[in-house]
Amino acid sequence: MRSYHITVQRGYHGSLNRCGGVPTHLPEVWPQIDGTDLTFLFQIYCDGKMLDIPSTLCIQGYQWIEHGNYIGEPEVLQIPLGAKENTAQMGRSLPVELGLPSGDFVFEEVEEKEAYDVLQEFDQWYKSGVPFSKLGGWCEAEIIPPGCRFLGWLADEDPFVMGAGYNLCLFLSTEGKVLTRFHRP
Repeated sequence: MRSYHITVQRGYHGSLNRCGGVPTHLPEVWPQIDGTDLTFLFQIYCDGKMLDIPSTLCIQGYQWIEHGNYIGEPEVLQIPLGAKENTAQMGRSLPVELGLPSGDFVFEEVEEKEAYDVLQEFDQWYKSGVPFSKLGGWCEAEIIPPGCRFLGWLADEDPFVMGAGYNLCLFLSTEGKVLTRFHRP
């Protein structure tokens, strides 16, 4: 089973797939909670191979961060094809005081098993990087919502932090909508 494990190369080196900074393309409406703009966390572009979502240019993650604290769950938006490029560099980026690095996502193609018995095969499961950030690959069947396809997950770990301590799992519904759910790593 093919998987694309994600690591963060600190600093920007030209990748559209990254965390931190401001978005490359703008959402139709900037996400807010109670009138407060959410902070841009990450973006991953659909390439038809690692990430394939119909009528979607990329997905972007946003979260409410106030006084250095993460509040609530990240909101993942689907940015439509033809979205306006963010030439004015608009957006709310991660606060510098959090000390979190920004950087490019780097993908490594990895073959994962079709199934793991996490209790019996923990060492193999862990050493092969299955619980870390990735697109595609293995996922526990019981956490996939009915009728959905597993897209990947982002692990809440240095340098990509969401303040939850869980993996942010990404699923695609039959209607073509990205759904999220936190799950223990």
